[in-house]
Amino acid sequence: MRAIVRGCWIGLTAASLALLAFATAPEVKKAGFDFTKSQEQVVQGRSSKMVAYGEQLAIQSLEVTPPDGITIQEVAEQPPEPKDARQNKPGVRVWSFMVLADKAAKPGERSVVAVTPQGRSYPRTILVVTHVPVISDAVVTATDPSGVVSVRFAVNDAAADVSPKALPFVTAFLDCANYMLFSATQAEKVVMKDAKHGTVYHRATFGSPGRGLEVHSGYCMLKFSIRDDGGVQSNELEAKAEFK
Repeated sequence: MRAIVRGCWIGLTAASLALLAFATAPEVKKAGFDFTKSQEQVVQGRSSKMVAYGEQLAIQSLEVTPPDGITIQEVAEQPPEPKDARQNKPGVRVWSFMVLADKAAKPGERSVVAVTPQGRSYPRTILVVTHVPVISDAVVTATDPSGVVSVRFAVNDAAADVSPKALPFVTAFLDCANYMLFSATQAEKVVMKDAKHGTVYHRATFGSPGRGLEVHSGYCMLKFSIRDDGGVQSNELEAKAEFK
């Protein structure tokens, strides 16, 4: 009986030590890898340049899942964008690469993993799309020093995913002399000429209640894009916004 009890005690002790070793083992840190854009996408039958960054990031290769119809080329390190604070942190390295999608590439999400000397990164998502909404002819119609810019612009969406009942989501940056502000809200109104062409009216609010924001007099650059009702992102437009 004593032998049985002693054997059980030894077994429990070994199991406890194994659990303790597992609990105290250092966590393997994944390699830092993220896209500079909020969404990266590539159109069927075309290519798209994508930019990623990460702490001490050294890309050896990039793996796409599922890989069918997708090719990655021209992986190269590049200097950070001067105004992007994320890219200019100490130790951060920036990389660009081309993603090519065959005409037969299935639309939808793909995951991308960076393989580095430090290990594999967490997966990041890219989107294979059939079309891209095209926006053009931006006109800033009003500004307010509290951080409000009203703008109208034309839209052409081949999939007819923009309409008065499907207002696009507008992501905007206000790039001033020494600072940059951000806004992301639905458009105020859409007026359609036909099923695929129309005009979008948007009021971008860069301040917030109680924040006490005041944009200095002068010119800022408004930069913005939209996402249609299918989640596909448009090209980016720029327009000068004057504050008095």
